[in-house]
Amino acid sequence: MITKKLNKQKLAHEINALETRSVSDAYYAHLASLHHCSSTPIIGFMGPPGVGKSTLIGALLPFFIAHNLTIGVLLVDPASEISGSALLADKLRILSHVRHHNVFIRSQSNDLDYGGIALNSYPMLTLMREHVDLIIVEAVGGGQRESVLAYLSDILVYCLPAQAGDAIQLAKSGNMEFPALHIITKADTSYDVQLAAKRLKLAKREDEQAINDEPFYISNTDKAQLQKLHAALERRMAKITPLIRKKNRQKAIDFWLTESIKVTYGKQAMDIMDKNISELQKSPFNFKNILYQ
Repeated sequence: MITKKLNKQKLAHEINALETRSVSDAYYAHLASLHHCSSTPIIGFMGPPGVGKSTLIGALLPFFIAHNLTIGVLLVDPASEISGSALLADKLRILSHVRHHNVFIRSQSNDLDYGGIALNSYPMLTLMREHVDLIIVEAVGGGQRESVLAYLSDILVYCLPAQAGDAIQLAKSGNMEFPALHIITKADTSYDVQLAAKRLKLAKREDEQAINDEPFYISNTDKAQLQKLHAALERRMAKITPLIRKKNRQKAIDFWLTESIKVTYGKQAMDIMDKNISELQKSPFNFKNILYQ
Protein backbone atom coordinates (compact mmCIF):
# COMPACT_ATOMS: atom_id res chain seq x y z
CA MET A 1 0.00 0.00 0.00
CA ILE A 2 1.30 3.47 -0.89
CA THR A 3 1.92 5.47 2.22
CA LYS A 4 0.29 8.89 2.55
CA LYS A 5 2.44 11.54 4.14
CA LEU A 6 0.97 12.40 7.53
CA ASN A 7 1.07 16.00 8.71
CA LYS A 8 -0.25 15.76 12.27
CA GLN A 9 -0.42 19.49 12.89
CA LYS A 10 -2.39 20.13 9.70
CA LEU A 11 -4.80 17.27 10.38
CA ALA A 12 -5.38 18.44 13.97
CA HIS A 13 -6.07 22.00 12.76
CA GLU A 14 -8.55 20.78 10.13
CA ILE A 15 -10.37 18.59 12.66
CA ASN A 16 -10.69 21.53 15.06
CA ALA A 17 -12.12 23.68 12.27
CA LEU A 18 -14.56 20.94 11.33
CA GLU A 19 -15.73 20.46 14.92
CA THR A 20 -16.38 24.20 15.33
CA ARG A 21 -17.96 24.43 11.84
CA SER A 22 -15.37 27.04 10.81
CA VAL A 23 -15.27 25.73 7.25
CA SER A 24 -16.78 26.81 3.93
CA ASP A 25 -19.31 25.12 1.65
CA ALA A 26 -16.40 24.32 -0.67
CA TYR A 27 -14.72 22.41 2.13
CA TYR A 28 -17.86 20.33 2.69
CA ALA A 29 -17.81 19.51 -1.03
CA HIS A 30 -14.20 18.41 -0.58
CA LEU A 31 -15.28 16.10 2.26
CA ALA A 32 -17.94 14.56 0.03
CA SER A 33 -15.29 13.87 -2.59
CA LEU A 34 -13.12 12.15 0.01
CA HIS A 35 -16.08 10.07 1.16
CA HIS A 36 -16.73 8.75 -2.34
CA CYS A 37 -13.20 8.48 -3.73
CA SER A 38 -10.73 7.69 -0.94
CA SER A 39 -9.62 4.07 -0.62
CA THR A 40 -8.59 4.41 3.04
CA PRO A 41 -10.39 1.66 5.00
CA ILE A 42 -11.96 2.07 8.43
CA ILE A 43 -11.59 -0.71 11.00
CA GLY A 44 -14.07 -0.37 13.85
CA PHE A 45 -13.65 -1.94 17.28
CA MET A 46 -16.67 -2.37 19.52
CA GLY A 47 -17.55 -4.38 22.60
CA PRO A 48 -18.52 -4.00 26.27
CA PRO A 49 -16.63 -1.73 28.69
CA GLY A 50 -13.41 -3.19 30.07
CA VAL A 51 -13.09 -5.89 27.41
CA GLY A 52 -9.71 -4.49 26.34
CA LYS A 53 -10.43 -2.64 23.09
CA SER A 54 -7.96 0.21 23.65
CA THR A 55 -5.19 -2.09 24.83
CA LEU A 56 -5.78 -4.39 21.86
CA ILE A 57 -5.57 -1.47 19.43
CA GLY A 58 -2.33 -0.38 21.07
CA ALA A 59 -0.94 -3.91 20.74
CA LEU A 60 -1.88 -4.08 17.04
CA LEU A 61 -0.46 -0.70 16.01
CA PRO A 62 3.19 -1.90 15.76
CA PHE A 63 2.17 -4.49 13.16
CA PHE A 64 0.59 -1.85 10.92
CA ILE A 65 3.47 0.56 11.56
CA ALA A 66 5.90 -2.17 10.46
CA HIS A 67 4.13 -2.20 7.07
CA ASN A 68 4.99 1.50 6.68
CA LEU A 69 1.37 2.64 6.94
CA THR A 70 0.19 5.99 8.26
CA ILE A 71 -2.60 5.40 10.75
CA GLY A 72 -5.37 7.57 12.18
CA VAL A 73 -6.92 6.42 15.46
CA LEU A 74 -10.19 7.82 16.84
CA LEU A 75 -11.07 6.83 20.41
CA VAL A 76 -14.62 7.66 21.50
CA ASP A 77 -15.30 7.95 25.23
CA PRO A 78 -18.71 8.23 26.94
CA ALA A 79 -20.00 11.60 28.08
CA SER A 80 -21.50 11.96 31.54
CA GLU A 81 -25.29 12.08 31.72
CA ILE A 82 -24.90 14.53 34.62
CA SER A 83 -22.19 16.96 33.51
CA GLY A 84 -22.15 16.30 29.77
CA SER A 85 -18.34 16.14 29.84
CA ALA A 86 -16.16 13.11 29.12
CA LEU A 87 -13.00 11.71 30.66
CA LEU A 88 -10.96 11.04 27.49
CA ALA A 89 -9.01 8.23 29.09
CA ASP A 90 -8.78 5.62 26.31
CA LYS A 91 -5.77 7.45 24.89
CA LEU A 92 -3.84 6.57 28.05
CA ARG A 93 -3.84 2.92 26.95
CA ILE A 94 -1.80 3.69 23.83
CA LEU A 95 0.37 6.62 24.93
CA SER A 96 3.51 4.84 23.71
CA HIS A 97 2.40 5.46 20.10
CA VAL A 98 1.34 9.11 20.42
CA ARG A 99 4.73 10.48 19.34
CA HIS A 100 5.23 8.12 16.42
CA HIS A 101 5.45 10.13 13.19
CA ASN A 102 3.12 7.75 11.32
CA VAL A 103 0.37 7.63 13.96
CA PHE A 104 -2.29 10.28 14.68
CA ILE A 105 -4.47 9.67 17.75
CA ARG A 106 -7.59 11.67 18.58
CA SER A 107 -9.94 11.27 21.52
CA GLN A 108 -13.55 12.39 21.33
CA SER A 109 -16.67 12.48 23.50
CA ASN A 110 -19.75 10.68 22.21
CA ASP A 111 -21.74 13.86 23.06
CA LEU A 112 -24.39 11.64 24.69
CA ASP A 113 -25.28 10.27 21.25
CA TYR A 114 -26.47 6.69 21.29
CA GLY A 115 -24.92 3.94 19.20
CA GLY A 116 -21.30 3.96 20.36
CA ILE A 117 -19.88 7.06 18.64
CA ALA A 118 -20.87 10.69 18.15
CA LEU A 119 -22.76 11.76 15.05
CA ASN A 120 -19.96 14.20 14.21
CA SER A 121 -17.43 11.34 14.28
CA TYR A 122 -18.05 10.35 10.67
CA PRO A 123 -17.13 13.72 9.09
CA MET A 124 -13.94 13.56 11.17
CA LEU A 125 -13.19 10.05 9.91
CA THR A 126 -13.82 11.19 6.35
CA LEU A 127 -11.36 14.03 6.82
CA MET A 128 -8.74 11.58 8.13
CA ARG A 129 -8.99 9.64 4.86
CA GLU A 130 -7.07 12.40 3.10
CA HIS A 131 -4.11 12.07 5.48
CA VAL A 132 -3.68 8.39 6.40
CA ASP A 133 -3.63 4.91 4.86
CA LEU A 134 -5.69 3.26 7.59
CA ILE A 135 -8.22 4.43 10.17
CA ILE A 136 -8.99 2.62 13.42
CA VAL A 137 -12.01 3.61 15.51
CA GLU A 138 -12.95 2.48 18.99
CA ALA A 139 -16.58 2.90 19.98
CA VAL A 140 -17.86 3.55 23.48
CA GLY A 141 -18.10 0.33 25.47
CA GLY A 142 -21.69 -0.84 25.36
CA GLY A 143 -24.08 -3.75 25.54
CA GLN A 144 -26.35 -5.09 22.86
CA ARG A 145 -27.33 -2.12 20.67
CA GLU A 146 -24.23 0.11 20.29
CA SER A 147 -24.11 -0.64 16.57
CA VAL A 148 -23.55 2.63 14.68
CA LEU A 149 -19.96 1.63 13.95
CA ALA A 150 -21.24 -1.41 12.05
CA TYR A 151 -22.67 0.94 9.42
CA LEU A 152 -19.68 3.27 9.18
CA SER A 153 -16.79 0.76 9.12
CA ASP A 154 -15.36 -1.26 6.26
CA ILE A 155 -14.26 -3.94 8.74
CA LEU A 156 -15.89 -4.50 12.13
CA VAL A 157 -14.11 -6.15 15.07
CA TYR A 158 -16.40 -7.27 17.87
CA CYS A 159 -14.55 -7.91 21.15
CA LEU A 160 -16.14 -10.03 23.85
CA PRO A 161 -14.98 -11.41 27.21
CA ALA A 162 -14.86 -15.15 27.83
CA GLN A 163 -17.60 -14.79 30.45
CA ALA A 164 -20.04 -13.16 28.00
CA GLY A 165 -22.59 -15.98 28.38
CA ASP A 166 -23.82 -18.98 26.43
CA ALA A 167 -24.76 -19.08 22.74
CA ILE A 168 -28.39 -18.16 23.45
CA GLN A 169 -27.40 -15.07 25.41
CA LEU A 170 -24.99 -14.03 22.66
CA ALA A 171 -27.57 -14.64 19.93
CA LYS A 172 -29.98 -12.22 21.67
CA SER A 173 -27.54 -9.36 21.13
CA GLY A 174 -28.41 -7.06 18.24
CA ASN A 175 -24.70 -6.57 17.63
CA MET A 176 -24.33 -10.24 16.67
CA GLU A 177 -26.44 -9.59 13.57
CA PHE A 178 -23.62 -7.70 11.88
CA PRO A 179 -20.82 -9.43 9.94
CA ALA A 180 -17.71 -8.97 12.04
CA LEU A 181 -14.40 -10.45 13.06
CA HIS A 182 -15.26 -11.82 16.50
CA ILE A 183 -12.63 -12.03 19.22
CA ILE A 184 -12.56 -13.45 22.74
CA THR A 185 -10.18 -11.11 24.58
CA LYS A 186 -7.97 -11.59 27.64
CA ALA A 187 -7.21 -15.20 26.77
CA ASP A 188 -4.59 -15.28 29.53
CA THR A 189 -7.30 -15.30 32.22
CA SER A 190 -8.62 -18.35 34.03
CA TYR A 191 -11.82 -18.52 31.97
CA ASP A 192 -12.31 -21.30 29.40
CA VAL A 193 -11.68 -19.21 26.28
CA GLN A 194 -11.93 -22.17 23.90
CA LEU A 195 -15.43 -22.93 25.14
CA ALA A 196 -16.31 -19.24 24.86
CA ALA A 197 -15.07 -19.20 21.25
CA LYS A 198 -17.25 -22.24 20.42
CA ARG A 199 -20.29 -20.52 21.92
CA LEU A 200 -19.55 -17.40 19.94
CA LYS A 201 -19.24 -19.37 16.72
CA LEU A 202 -22.70 -20.86 17.31
CA ALA A 203 -24.23 -17.42 17.90
CA LYS A 204 -22.61 -15.39 15.12
CA ARG A 205 -24.17 -14.93 11.72
CA GLU A 206 -22.55 -16.19 8.53
CA ASP A 207 -19.90 -13.83 7.20
CA GLU A 208 -18.52 -14.22 3.68
CA GLN A 209 -15.32 -12.43 4.74
CA ALA A 210 -14.63 -14.85 7.58
CA ILE A 211 -11.70 -17.26 7.51
CA ASN A 212 -11.61 -20.81 8.86
CA ASP A 213 -10.12 -19.99 12.25
CA GLU A 214 -12.63 -17.29 13.21
CA PRO A 215 -13.76 -16.53 15.83
CA PHE A 216 -10.59 -16.85 17.89
CA TYR A 217 -9.28 -15.85 21.27
CA ILE A 218 -6.41 -13.51 21.94
CA SER A 219 -4.12 -12.20 24.65
CA ASN A 220 -2.62 -8.76 24.18
CA THR A 221 0.71 -10.08 25.48
CA ASP A 222 0.90 -13.02 23.04
CA LYS A 223 2.73 -11.89 19.90
CA ALA A 224 1.74 -14.98 17.90
CA GLN A 225 -1.97 -14.38 18.58
CA LEU A 226 -1.61 -10.69 17.69
CA GLN A 227 0.10 -11.65 14.42
CA LYS A 228 -2.80 -13.97 13.69
CA LEU A 229 -5.30 -11.18 14.25
CA HIS A 230 -3.26 -8.75 12.15
CA ALA A 231 -3.14 -11.30 9.32
CA ALA A 232 -6.92 -11.74 9.51
CA LEU A 233 -7.41 -7.97 9.25
CA GLU A 234 -5.00 -7.78 6.31
CA ARG A 235 -6.94 -10.52 4.50
CA ARG A 236 -10.19 -8.69 5.04
CA MET A 237 -8.72 -5.42 3.78
CA ALA A 238 -7.47 -7.21 0.67
CA LYS A 239 -11.05 -8.32 -0.05
CA ILE A 240 -12.36 -4.75 -0.19
CA THR A 241 -12.83 -4.40 -3.95
CA PRO A 242 -13.88 -1.07 -5.54
CA LEU A 243 -17.47 -2.39 -5.73
CA ILE A 244 -17.51 -3.39 -2.05
CA ARG A 245 -15.94 -0.05 -1.13
CA LYS A 246 -18.68 1.79 -3.06
CA LYS A 247 -21.41 -0.21 -1.30
CA ASN A 248 -19.80 0.43 2.09
CA ARG A 249 -19.63 4.18 1.45
CA GLN A 250 -23.27 4.31 0.34
CA LYS A 251 -24.37 2.34 3.41
CA ALA A 252 -22.36 4.64 5.66
CA ILE A 253 -23.60 7.93 4.23
CA ASP A 254 -27.24 6.81 4.04
CA PHE A 255 -27.17 5.81 7.70
CA TRP A 256 -25.22 8.86 8.89
CA LEU A 257 -27.30 11.33 6.90
CA THR A 258 -30.61 9.89 8.13
CA GLU A 259 -29.52 9.83 11.78
CA SER A 260 -27.95 13.31 11.66
CA ILE A 261 -31.02 14.97 10.16
CA LYS A 262 -33.34 13.08 12.49
CA VAL A 263 -31.39 14.16 15.58
CA THR A 264 -30.80 17.73 14.41
CA TYR A 265 -34.25 18.57 13.09
CA GLY A 266 -36.61 15.87 14.27
CA LYS A 267 -38.44 13.27 12.28
CA GLN A 268 -40.56 15.84 10.45
CA ALA A 269 -37.41 16.96 8.65
CA MET A 270 -37.20 13.56 6.96
CA ASP A 271 -39.81 14.76 4.47
CA ILE A 272 -37.55 17.68 3.57
CA MET A 273 -34.65 15.26 3.16
CA ASP A 274 -36.64 13.16 0.70
CA LYS A 275 -37.28 16.24 -1.44
CA ASN A 276 -33.58 17.19 -1.47
CA ILE A 277 -32.04 13.73 -1.50
CA SER A 278 -30.04 14.19 -4.72
CA GLU A 279 -28.36 17.38 -3.54
CA LEU A 280 -27.80 15.93 -0.06
CA GLN A 281 -26.04 12.86 -1.42
CA LYS A 282 -23.72 15.06 -3.44
CA SER A 283 -22.72 17.13 -0.40
CA PRO A 284 -23.94 15.23 2.70
CA PHE A 285 -21.72 16.96 5.24
CA ASN A 286 -23.31 20.31 4.38
CA PHE A 287 -26.84 19.11 5.11
CA LYS A 288 -27.68 21.96 7.50
CA ASN A 289 -27.15 24.67 4.90
CA ILE A 290 -28.97 22.67 2.22
CA LEU A 291 -32.04 22.12 4.40
CA TYR A 292 -32.15 25.79 5.43
CA GLN A 293 -32.42 26.93 1.81
